[in-house]
Amino acid sequence: ADQGLSPVERLRRIADYRRQVRMPSMAEQLATPMNVWEIVEFGLENEAYATQAVAEMFVQLQQQVTHPVLVIVDQWNECFPVSQYVSIRYDNTRFHGYIPAYHLTMPRALHRWDGHRFRRGLKICATSW
Repeated sequence: ADQGLSPVERLRRIADYRRQVRMPSMAEQLATPMNVWEIVEFGLENEAYATQAVAEMFVQLQQQVTHPVLVIVDQWNECFPVSQYVSIRYDNTRFHGYIPAYHLTMPRALHRWDGHRFRRGLKICATSW
């Protein structure tokens, strides 16, 4: 699949491809949101930007000091097993081609929710069987 390319040529092709492909930026579409809800609403209405909206929402909730923030997560244990989704990236790993749930967008965002990063926040997690 590498078409007999040298490592240097392969890296050049990858760099060229990256210059041609541009990820959509939520900041270009929603330059000055008035509040966190506007970011959430934008992510709900524009699926291509949903991941960026989630990340930005958590950043904004980390930085604000006006309102207390509480996140309650049930079935926290479901963030750890292998998911039903497959990816070639996980072939020949202990996951046998399946993506671990904690590598998916929302579980990853919730894993990064750490009390010391939030000025007025608390996270409560519960396991369910």
